[in-house]
Amino acid sequence: MAAAFTEQHLLPVSKTVGQLVLTIEKELADSLLALNYSDSGVTHIYNPVDYARVPHEIFVTKFCKETISILLIGMNPGPWGMVQTGVPFGEVSIVRDWLNIIGEVIKPANEHPKRPILGFQCHRSEISGKRFWAFLRDLSGTPERLFETLFMYNYCPLSFMKISGKNVTPPELKLTERKILLSLCDAALLEVIKVLRPKSLLCVGNFVFKQVSGVVKKANLDVKVGLLMHPSPINPRANKNWAEEAKKTFDQLGISGYFSNLHDVTDA
Repeated sequence: MAAAFTEQHLLPVSKTVGQLVLTIEKELADSLLALNYSDSGVTHIYNPVDYARVPHEIFVTKFCKETISILLIGMNPGPWGMVQTGVPFGEVSIVRDWLNIIGEVIKPANEHPKRPILGFQCHRSEISGKRFWAFLRDLSGTPERLFETLFMYNYCPLSFMKISGKNVTPPELKLTERKILLSLCDAALLEVIKVLRPKSLLCVGNFVFKQVSGVVKKANLDVKVGLLMHPSPINPRANKNWAEEAKKTFDQLGISGYFSNLHDVTDA
């Protein structure tokens, strides 16, 4: 039985918000790894918070700031994105060339032969990540502008696979296993929200939107919750013009204005 993920942490005041988020992520990953997912057919679990620690910690400590107003929340690491680079939706070229992040990615202990960890040598493109980051790049102009206002966090830090190599997402887990995972991820998310104190939570996909809405309601938090269409190529609507739909969502939630203000201040 995994130890319960505590809702409150007595952490040193001297830690930055990025360091606090890293601590929450690590403890969550450790708690989730202690669970049994055999009923769901899971044979391999990847924890990029650990084996891609170097680029992941660079991303969090460099870009997670007290000034953010928006927390973008994804579901869990994708096989050709964060699983390879340690960065949410982390398509290799975007992480390396736009975010200017690169670092050692070691092999996980139980590597799936059909899902090799190649790190920054991975040549397969993460289409969701490419769409996602291209939109944010066009919206903000530079990483520095983007992360003055926004940060990204994954609801679940682990990636699950079957013996065939098929990806198993958190909502695809069997009910008993899923309920425990969700309770731990909910508690960790609440801690992250309390640390970062964003004004808006923008959820990538319906599953994340449902979970985040539940956390906000249960904790009676004064924060907006919005839904952003997932950029996955398996979503037919995303294949038409995802960036245009994303811009509409940002406009409707009043998020685009943050970046307009940044352009005005920076370019003045």
